[in-house]
Amino acid sequence: MRSLFAFVLWLLAVDALAQASGGCDDFRWDVATERALFMTAHGTGVAAGQVTSAAPGVLVGELLEVALHPQESVQLAAPPSKVMLADGLFAGLLRLRIPAAGRYRIAVDERAWIDVVDAARVINSSEFSGAATCTKPAKIVLFDLPSSESLWLQISGATSARVNVTIVPHIDAN
Repeated sequence: MRSLFAFVLWLLAVDALAQASGGCDDFRWDVATERALFMTAHGTGVAAGQVTSAAPGVLVGELLEVALHPQESVQLAAPPSKVMLADGLFAGLLRLRIPAAGRYRIAVDERAWIDVVDAARVINSSEFSGAATCTKPAKIVLFDLPSSESLWLQISGATSARVNVTIVPHIDAN
């Protein structure tokens, strides 16, 4: 009976730790910066563009609450690096303002595909990580980006018309 009681206490402790982390311990990196941004009460509301000329400029280091459009109504800057059906999905474009060349992490809290486009060419991501039980954020993609004000963040294949996004510099722990 004691062992059953000890086991139940252990399960409760594990559950409490998982809830404290929001289920976000499965990421490859320390995601404290993203977690802090996602926990802010409200992010900057922005409507994604349906074409590059209407894409709003966004800054690094803040939580963005992005309103997307039906995917079939969005003219993406380049074909997504992952082919997907458009029916019932959402998409949009943001213009990235990257202050200094380097590695950046782009995080989302919904199922969505993330591409960064430079002059109609998709920049390959170097890594990605996700946590199935985490929604703040759910997915983080790592990109090596040049300093630029003419990069496009295109979100496609989103299952929701709203997605929260953060863009933060990646700091290697090594």
